[in-house]
Amino acid sequence: MSTNSAQTQGDVHMRVTEVTLSTVPEDHVNHRHRSVQVAWRGPGDLYAVLRYGDCLAADGTWDWEPRPSERDDAWKATHRFPYEQAVALAATAVQLLEATDLARAARPDTEA
Repeated sequence: MSTNSAQTQGDVHMRVTEVTLSTVPEDHVNHRHRSVQVAWRGPGDLYAVLRYGDCLAADGTWDWEPRPSERDDAWKATHRFPYEQAVALAATAVQLLEATDLARAARPDTEA
């Protein structure tokens, strides 16, 4: 499969609608906490990077994703990405989650 999110083979059309990226395997106790999703939001080849109810912005910050009727063009411009860019942003985000969790666990004044 190519990295393109939409493909056609004959009369069959396929689109990747969601991918999960994580630094730990699915059966790991912390998989849910160390994972982000890349989800198709259309139209066309536009995707969001999601974690719980938050959506990653182009500047690397996480924002609550408003309901569709409240997402204006300015918000979409900073929170929607082509598939390849969304996957790259998600990979960076999930590695930062891992680093943050490890740093937190190493501090004696906090619980992991």
